[in-house]
Formats: sequence, C-alpha cells, structure tokens
Amino acid sequence: MAGHRQAAGRPGSLPPGRPLGCVMYAKRMGTIGLAVLLAALAITAMVVLATDQPVRASSAVKHAAVGGVYCVTLEGGGPYPGCDQVFSDVQTAVDAATAGEIIKVAGGHYTGVNPYGGLSQLVYISKTVTIQGGYTTTDWIQPDPAANPAVLDAQGEGRVIYVTGELSLTMEGLRITGGDAMVLGGPWAWHVGGGVFAVSATIIISNNWISGNNGAILGGGLLLWDSHAEINGNVFTGNAAELYGGGGLALLNSEATATSNTISSNVSYEGGAVYLEDSVVWLISNTISNNSSTGGGGGLAISGGATTLVGNTVTSNTASVEGGGLLSWAHDVTLIGNTFTGNFTGGWGGGMCGYADTLIGNHFIANSAADSGGGLLVWYGETLVGNTFTGNTAGQRGGGLYGMVGTLADSTFTGNAADTGGGLALGDGVLSGNVVISNTATSCGGGLYLGFYTPTLVNNVVAGNHAGVAGGGLCIHDSSPRLVHTTIAGNTAGDGSGVYVTSSETHSSSVVLTNTILVGHSVGITVSAGNTATLAATLWGSGDWANDTDWAGPGTMYTGTVNVRGDPAFKDPGSANYHIALRSAAINAGLDATVATDIDGEPRPAGAGYDIGADEWWGPMIYLPLVLRHS
Repeated sequence: MAGHRQAAGRPGSLPPGRPLGCVMYAKRMGTIGLAVLLAALAITAMVVLATDQPVRASSAVKHAAVGGVYCVTLEGGGPYPGCDQVFSDVQTAVDAATAGEIIKVAGGHYTGVNPYGGLSQLVYISKTVTIQGGYTTTDWIQPDPAANPAVLDAQGEGRVIYVTGELSLTMEGLRITGGDAMVLGGPWAWHVGGGVFAVSATIIISNNWISGNNGAILGGGLLLWDSHAEINGNVFTGNAAELYGGGGLALLNSEATATSNTISSNVSYEGGAVYLEDSVVWLISNTISNNSSTGGGGGLAISGGATTLVGNTVTSNTASVEGGGLLSWAHDVTLIGNTFTGNFTGGWGGGMCGYADTLIGNHFIANSAADSGGGLLVWYGETLVGNTFTGNTAGQRGGGLYGMVGTLADSTFTGNAADTGGGLALGDGVLSGNVVISNTATSCGGGLYLGFYTPTLVNNVVAGNHAGVAGGGLCIHDSSPRLVHTTIAGNTAGDGSGVYVTSSETHSSSVVLTNTILVGHSVGITVSAGNTATLAATLWGSGDWANDTDWAGPGTMYTGTVNVRGDPAFKDPGSANYHIALRSAAINAGLDATVATDIDGEPRPAGAGYDIGADEWWGPMIYLPLVLRHS
C-alpha cells in the first residue's frame, strides 16, 4: 500500500496483485527464527524432563493418602481442620504430592526460586495437582482470593511457574507476579513464559491475577506450548514480551478456550495482549484493552492455526506498524459479534489488519490508522456480513474499511473519514444490502471508493456523504464495477458530483448502473475523459430531490431509454431512512435485472414491475381476521 500512495491532486487506486501493508509485513524473527525457537523449546522440554529434581525437606505436619488436601501457609503450623498436610511453601507441597492432590494456599507473599530442571522458578510442576489460592488458616473451605491474595512472586529471579509433562493442572485464585525469563540461564529460547510456562500439559487456569512478568521472547504472563487449556476469568496486566510476541499470553501449537478474561496494559513486539501461533483457539467474551506493540497487533496477533473470536471487546490498543486491535496472517479466522473501539496504529488497520475468512456482526467504532483502513483493513476476507463501521478514521484510504472482500453484505458505514473513500475503499468483491451514510473524504469518494477491479454492487444505499474534491457518494477509479438497484442520494463534493468516474493515464473505468436512484446532487454523475458510464433505468429526481445537472464531464455517457424525473419519496431521509413510500416515482419503473430481493430481503418485484433503487415498495401489511369454524 505504501508504494501506491496517491499523487498530489489525484485520486489513489487499489493496486493489483498482492498488496503491501500488513500482509507483506516481515515478522521480526521470521519463519526460520520461529522454527529455531520451537526446536529449542523441544530440546529444553526433553532436558528438563530428564533432569533429576533436587530433594527438598518436607515441612509436613502429618502424612496423607493419595488425593488428599495439602494446605500451604507461610507460618506452617497446624494441624488444621480439612487439611491432610500443612506446608510453608508451595513447592514443598507439590513435591510431596503423588497424584491428584488439592493444594490450598492461604493468603500471603510467597517468594524464593528453586533450580529444578536446571532452570529457576518459584514452582516446578510435573505431576497432576490442583492449586487454589485465597484461603486463611481459619477457613480452608471457602476461598476469597480478593480478600486473601496468595501471591507467588519470583522477584525477578526467574520464572514463577514451570509446568511440564502429560499432566492435568488446575490453577485458581493465585497472584502470579515478578517472573522474569530473561534472567534464566541456558539457550536464548528458554527466555519465555515469565509468569507461567507450560509444555505438553492440560491446564485449567481460572480467576488468577497474572501481572508484572517478563517473558522476554514469548508469553510475558503465560506461554502454552503443545498444550491444552481452559483459560477463564483471569486478569493479565502489566506483562511484557518485548522481543517477540504475546505480552499477556502466547500459545504455540496448542488448543485452548479463553473466556471472560481481562487482558490489559501488556506490551510486546507483536500481539501486545495475545499472540497465537499455529494454535486452535476460541476467544469468548474477553476484554482486551490498553495493550501495545512496537510492531503489529496492539491487542492480538494471529499467525497460522484456526482462531474464533466471539463477543470480545478490543479497545484502546495501539500498534506502531499495523493492526491496532488485531493483526492476522491466518486465513482461518472467524470473528462474530466482537467490538473493536478506540484502537490506533501508526500504519494500516486501526481496528484490525490482515486476513480473515468470516466476519459477522462485529462493530468497528472510533478506530484510527495513520495510513489506510481506519476500522478494518482486510485482504481476501471471504464473508463480511452485518458489521457496523462508525466514526473510524484513516489518513489515506478507507475510513471504515479498506481492502479486498469476497462478500460484503448488510453492513453499515456511518461517520467515517479518510483522504480517499471515507466510508470504505475496496478493490474486488460483491457488495449487497449495505448502507453508506454521512462519511467524509478530503479527496475522492466520500462514501465509497472503488479502485482497479470489477466489483458488483446490489441493493446498496449511498447517501449524505461528502468529498472535498469529487465523488461525494462514489469515486470510481481505474475500475469497472456493475451497480444494480442502488440508491445514491444527497451527497456533496467540491465539484458537486454524486458519482465521479475517472482513471489513470494507463487505465480506464467503465461503470454500468442499472435501476439507480441518483438524486439530490449538484451533478448526478461526472465522467472524466477516456471513461464510460452506462446507465439503464435511472430516477434523476424532481423538486427538492432534483439534481442541478444530471450528468457532466468529457467522458462517454449512455443513459438508456428509461429516465425518470420524479420524486423518490423517501420515507424519512433526515433519520437515514431511504426506503420509498407509495407515491415514489421509482415504483414499477425499473428493468428486470435478475435481482430477486431488495435491501431488506423482500422479494422483487412486488407489483407490476421492478422498483428502481435499493428498496422494493411492499406497502403496509394487511392482516385478515381469523375465523374459527366449528364442525
């Protein structure tokens, strides 16, 4: 994209071929670097598993059967009701466990790392246990982690928790802090997972507070590698992995469901909050806020695997290069019902940047990009349905949306702004049932900018937009789109045009508009030299909705035989309702363009003929009385 910035005074265009920008972004370590990291981690795991653990003296008060309840309190003591053994530190309790013990940790500040496995960590776990925090010496039944914080603090002397082996671990109600993987000895690849590092394990991590940890390379708060996890209700805050990815947490070759976590104020090079590599992950109802990356993905970065995001809030994250909220290199990404708000990038994609298969019902609100795609920059997004783009801004193109799509349907663009394509700027795709209202471009295409390709637009509304130079509603540049059943109304521009058709010196545009309401402009459509517009069945308006001039420019215009000058009779344009009323001149005036439904999904035609514009008038519903018959 950077290589295709528009020349001064001329509309820009979407470049052909593979675009620059986030999908061409070279990751800091690169594929080879990551492969080396994974290999080194594998070696690390084998070395650690093969290393004998030092024998620690037990502070147990009494012995217990397998599967007992082990209690940990700084002062030791006991016996306590409900406790089979009592210990003064967590590691000793873990050492004493055989299989399946519950380790209950009383409130207190636990410190001191150990050298197990040739590493440094506060707790080394290689067996199945459950560790729960928030108890007191007078209540070992009902934990209250907020009132009785069980703080595991490595004090910058190593990692807090290391988990290895094919085991099942549950961690609940702990405060995990002060981990620093940078100080660990051994190969550089060991400098990961400052708070928790789990290898080849099955883990439930619930209601923990994970803060102030440094993972150096990956996973400041948490790193899962080749593991399965449920990550629920945790707080990840103030963690860092500045050399690579996942300030809050990172997953490599893992499977996980993360639900209702708060991930805030973490820092990384990629994925300030979350970094996912070749993993299968469901992120549900999480809040990801105020994280930052010095590269891409202020909130999240996804590379490979399959990721589904449902109902998350991604807000106020920043990225220096791209993807203020989310950066994706993976095609198998699905976003459903998420909110991206107030994210920023110094480059591309304020809310999100990259690839995605499916985006349904997401909201992009008040995100910004210094370059293009204020709300969303997406390349080869297969299906975008029912999304809203409101108040996003871009310094270059696509205030709401910029990129390439398969299908863009039933989406709304309002109050977005950019230099070109205030609402959206697209190359190829099928656009159906979208509403583009009250967006602004300083240059061309206040509502919509189409560049270089041959998109198809059906049943769209483009109204009340503004461009400083040309094409208040649409700017068509080096593109040959087909627009069918379009409502284009009340847009303004520096040259007065509602639709502006132009090209570069080496290309030309040829646009076909069928069954179009084109009303309420100083100039309905302007075609520059060397370009062509073919119109069939057009409502040009009358009265307050008449264009001052229907068409202009030195280009070629074909207006066809059906040209209607009458009142479109919009129901309530002041409230952005551009449905037509019974008295509309658009009713039954159009051609059969093989479009079976209108913008609301209602069948066409409703009467003797097809209505012009995006809406087919069906009138009020008539309900017949119900008659009950008795035999």
